[in-house]
Amino acid sequence: MATLIDMKEIGKPHENLYEYFNNYLAKQLIHLNYLPVNVSKSSFLVLTCSLSLFIYFGAILKEFWLLFSDPSDDPIFYKLGAPTVSLGFIFHREISLILLLWLSGTLYCALFIKYTQYSKKHQSWIQSFVYLSPKASVSSLDKLIRKSFLLQTRIVLVFSVAGIALFQMITLSRCPTSLIAYCLFNYILNIFNAFLTAVYLGSTGCMFTFHCMMLGVTFNRLAKRVDKMINYLAINKQTAKHINVYLHRVTKELRHLNGSKVFWEHLNSTIFLSTYLAQSVLLYLLFFVSVPFLMKCSFFLMAIVNFLGGQSIHFIAGHIAKVQIEKCLFQLNRLMFRRIPGPSKIKIIQVLEHTRGGKFNTIFSAVEYSLASLIMVTSENAVLFMLLIVNYSRRSFNVTQLVEEIG
Repeated sequence: MATLIDMKEIGKPHENLYEYFNNYLAKQLIHLNYLPVNVSKSSFLVLTCSLSLFIYFGAILKEFWLLFSDPSDDPIFYKLGAPTVSLGFIFHREISLILLLWLSGTLYCALFIKYTQYSKKHQSWIQSFVYLSPKASVSSLDKLIRKSFLLQTRIVLVFSVAGIALFQMITLSRCPTSLIAYCLFNYILNIFNAFLTAVYLGSTGCMFTFHCMMLGVTFNRLAKRVDKMINYLAINKQTAKHINVYLHRVTKELRHLNGSKVFWEHLNSTIFLSTYLAQSVLLYLLFFVSVPFLMKCSFFLMAIVNFLGGQSIHFIAGHIAKVQIEKCLFQLNRLMFRRIPGPSKIKIIQVLEHTRGGKFNTIFSAVEYSLASLIMVTSENAVLFMLLIVNYSRRSFNVTQLVEEIG
């Protein structure tokens, strides 16, 4: 039976299982010094990541300044790559706010992942990703989860880059000839920033989904073995030995869950906050604002990525993992009432007491990833969406009334 690998058990045979995860991160310009990597590749990634953070810091300062200004045809706005310069002041602050939220969330996630290289308690999350290696994906379900994860990552990355590329193409097409060099530079730079945003806000969400799904698979297998033990095996010395073996495996998986929770809670809280505040504004711009067709397509792609990256898959995957963990604990509870040795009963009681009423995957140390939380968040998004509609409708009405009075 496959279970997650303990950090202490990682040796040369297991290093090969992390090679695929190394390559996956390298393609997304992420470097972790607690994974085995090639020295030359490591140096390149460190330099690239440092440069990316510097560029991102500059992009945040730019968007913060643009948020409180009204772009016009002044050349400075073309040189800065203001996204709405070709549209004047129309919904400039809303779009700048969305970009600022994404950029800030991305910078925090990048710095936090960098911080994990110096904090051992934040490093156990990588254990789930041995299953990214084809050598570790032993069952058809493992392979399906792996393929779904890779497909989901590609969708997030492609949609993000395509969305920003379409968005910036409008500015590029309307840019004065004398400033075309600045516009081309900003076009490439913004696409690069879109890629990094997709990596740290979208792709990391896909990784959390993979982590939860593999936890669910592992605990489901443990639950089935315990159920089989209850229903088909007589309680004897040999069975007591099996009970202790599976109790050890359940305990190890719970330790891994608690260790990885420290990492994912920090990351997911930032991802959720950045995408939650942007979702309603994106939906309003998509459905209730008259903009060029390319910009409409851009909003559509960005809304999909925003929803997938932080507002949906986390809750669904977290719910699946929670159900399977509770299923395994339920089987242990059944086993406790059978005629088993006293020491085994004490171990089961300790496990159940430790997990009773616990929240397995949370954000802000309070909200647990579950279907109930997904419904609550969707409802709150809908309410915020309606408030935006009312607010902008009232503002449009006041502007129209003012124009009529002036006329």
